[in-house]
Amino acid sequence: MVSMETTLLTFIAPCACATFGCGTSAQTTLWAVTYAGNAVGAFFLGPFADIVGRWTTLYAALLLMATFSFASSLSPDMSTLIALRAVVGVGEGTIAVALDLLAEFLPPKIRGTFLNLINLGWAVGVVLVCVIAKFTIPFGGWRDCIAYSTIPIAINTVMFLLIVESPRWLLMQGRHDDAMQSLRVIATRNGTVVPCTKLTLGKFHDPGHTDDSASLFQRIQRTFRLAASAYRHLFSSNMWRRVAILSAIWILQAFLYSSLVIMDIDRLGSDDDNDSCSFRYDFAITLATAEIVAIFICLPFVDRTDLGWFGGRFGTQWIPYLLCSIFVLVSGFGSLPVLFWAYLARLFGTAGDKITFMVPPEYFPTRHRATGSVFLYAIGIIGSISGAYWANDEGDDAALASGIAIAAVLLIFFVSFLPETAGVSLDDLDHEDEIVILPAVFQPSQT
Repeated sequence: MVSMETTLLTFIAPCACATFGCGTSAQTTLWAVTYAGNAVGAFFLGPFADIVGRWTTLYAALLLMATFSFASSLSPDMSTLIALRAVVGVGEGTIAVALDLLAEFLPPKIRGTFLNLINLGWAVGVVLVCVIAKFTIPFGGWRDCIAYSTIPIAINTVMFLLIVESPRWLLMQGRHDDAMQSLRVIATRNGTVVPCTKLTLGKFHDPGHTDDSASLFQRIQRTFRLAASAYRHLFSSNMWRRVAILSAIWILQAFLYSSLVIMDIDRLGSDDDNDSCSFRYDFAITLATAEIVAIFICLPFVDRTDLGWFGGRFGTQWIPYLLCSIFVLVSGFGSLPVLFWAYLARLFGTAGDKITFMVPPEYFPTRHRATGSVFLYAIGIIGSISGAYWANDEGDDAALASGIAIAAVLLIFFVSFLPETAGVSLDDLDHEDEIVILPAVFQPSQT
């Protein structure tokens, strides 16, 4: 759903500006304000996933996105559109919590595979928006494009009622009966039974679980106090190094992805320089399919620690980013056929990006996992906004491609400083000792 809303901006930003007679500055402002909404949602709603639950936070975000996305299709002017899309951005800011919820259900041997597969939803969303744009904008305009793009979000909001809360998080809150009930629901749907009557979660627990006798005001106070405590924890002496390295990675990957997508659709995929709301839709759809292929390229290797530098989390990031840096330069300098080189750049850029996007749950302990993940998503907004300004600049395609290539090379450098987590249990990762000791390239494989 978030990928649909993000990709949607590449179409509606220039079209809305054409409708309301705005310049490129308003178009860039729409991107920037939406990303700012992402940051607000991540910083202020994200920690609630560690306090009130992963499920509750995600469902509230879905409702917010569906409501205000549809409302934005009725915007009477550019200012209203920007304001409504900013609220949609707030809901998008909780996306990282979805990965936390899934990670807490998965065994170590297949965790990387399934966390990468969830990115298939992002890739399909990108393609779907391009298809919707093709059949709505030329006929009914950008408003119809927004309205029809809201339908999958509404459907997802209903389907989400089938999801249960994370048993691991429930245990951390001391809610053992609720944790068992979540597992029973899952077991029943799979035609089996839970093979135990009691659950344990290592040595960690949350001593501050909710007091049912507290007043509403006291609960609100406690919620904000715990959120502040969670952020302080991220910058503790045991955590700040990994947070700093991950922050640099997320800023760079957000810059790479946003600038690459805008370059593909609004620059290389523009149909007519005199009409900002005219696109080469087939060109955009073809490049969007690269995001689907990218997932399956990394899938056989993401959990393979026996391949050394060429497998695991490290191998499935540095190799794609290196190839992306090469192919984006070729496409940016206008080498023919442009579609071929742009496709390869998008393919390998998003292949590395998807792995980068899925690893944060493995670097934060359970009690602060959602806070850590959404913090990275929020800090990545710096890269997203920078990428939007970079891609919408008046400079030539060669300069744009050079900036993207530099970001890809820097990503390789920073990724090399993270330890390999493929095949490692979350219980073994669920500690607060400093784990960034040696670059991954110098570390032995973990089993």
